[in-house]
Amino acid sequence: MKTLVIFFSFIYLMLSCNNNVYIKFMIKNESKFILKSLIIKISGGSEMLCKDLRPNELVKLKLDMTGIPKIDGNYSIGYCINDSNVVHHFGYYTNGYPLKKVYQIKINFDTILIKEN
Repeated sequence: MKTLVIFFSFIYLMLSCNNNVYIKFMIKNESKFILKSLIIKISGGSEMLCKDLRPNELVKLKLDMTGIPKIDGNYSIGYCINDSNVVHHFGYYTNGYPLKKVYQIKINFDTILIKEN
């Protein structure tokens, strides 16, 4: 009987835990131009919008991946610079879980540098 109580207590504890899954992005605009309509997307559906990013400005975003389908996918960043739209796909997640915790993104006029941590 004691084993049964411990078993159900363990199951209750596991189901009541908050198992949210997050991914963090640190994005820095190293260009001389304003990045307009900056958006980070997860191919499974979630997205985070940061309207404008001024030169040398750093923004930290935390995106919730808890509700996305348990599939494989990637991330994308999009923005408008000097009336040109830029979309760049990067990274990878599997079964709805990120392989990395943080992405550091540096945006220059013609280059995007991404470091995974």
